[in-house]
Amino acid sequence: MVTIRAATLAQHQMIKSSTLRTQGNINELQVQVASGKKAQAFSGIADDATRLVNLKSELAQTEQFLQNITITEKRLDLMALALDQLEDIARKARTDIATAFNGSQADDKKLASLMQFNLDQVVEILNIEDDSRFLFAGGQVNNRPVDLNNGIYTTPVITGPPNPTFSQATDTGYYGGDATIQSTRIDDNFNVSYGVVATEPAFEKLIRTLDNVSNVTFTDPITDNERTFLTAAIAELTELIDDNGVDNTLAELRADLGLDQNALESIKGKHINFLKFAQDSIAKIENIDVAEAVTLLHFEQIQLEASFTTIARLQTLSLSNFLR
Repeated sequence: MVTIRAATLAQHQMIKSSTLRTQGNINELQVQVASGKKAQAFSGIADDATRLVNLKSELAQTEQFLQNITITEKRLDLMALALDQLEDIARKARTDIATAFNGSQADDKKLASLMQFNLDQVVEILNIEDDSRFLFAGGQVNNRPVDLNNGIYTTPVITGPPNPTFSQATDTGYYGGDATIQSTRIDDNFNVSYGVVATEPAFEKLIRTLDNVSNVTFTDPITDNERTFLTAAIAELTELIDDNGVDNTLAELRADLGLDQNALESIKGKHINFLKFAQDSIAKIENIDVAEAVTLLHFEQIQLEASFTTIARLQTLSLSNFLR
């Protein structure tokens, strides 16, 4: 047992206290270096705890907004692509029908079957999905928006041949969705509505026109009545491609989606800037400078070794040893 002399007791206690404090510092620094964090609990960063909690809450909300924007951007991109494809189909159909006026292109195995192929494509495009959600079905995302065989939609009744009459009766019986326009929250108190549904007049006209022409058996060369029929079909396609002054064209619907995309992009930029700010601020509060912490740890270890050496020498100190 080591006897501590009264003369050295105070010095011994001071060194012991310093040694214990140094050991505590070393333990704390070792944890910091291993975790990369200044503290393992809010009590260790009490001065910044409230700010840290607020920053993390705002960061989580911003990340959710960005996730909503990313999902919506994907859906809008798919819908925009669909509208581009529909316009291509409509323009080509108009060209093919106009070509039929030359006569030989209008036989039942060519023009009618070509329009049926186009119609099948239109149905497939309007039934596009994103993660099992039908995009053109409004709020009924689990229902196919377009089904020409649902028992409600009526195939245009063509009177003839030899005198076919173009059916101009609007029919959205094919629609399996609802009138809901999708909406998503992309900022505090700011929801953006986006998308279109498959009952848009431009879509209905395209479906009806292609269905009309696909159900006619044309003569070769075509008759005057068939020319009148095809002229009506071209007029209908021209309305949905170019303009009729009332309903949105396919291009106008596409432009509306573009406005939604621009709104998302604008808000997205704001969130990305805040995301970086919040992440940097949180890192400054939570994280250590590893190089600095390692240097401090090394210094504390040297100090601890010195303290142990001093304690050992004090324990062997006596008058006889001092006089030697």
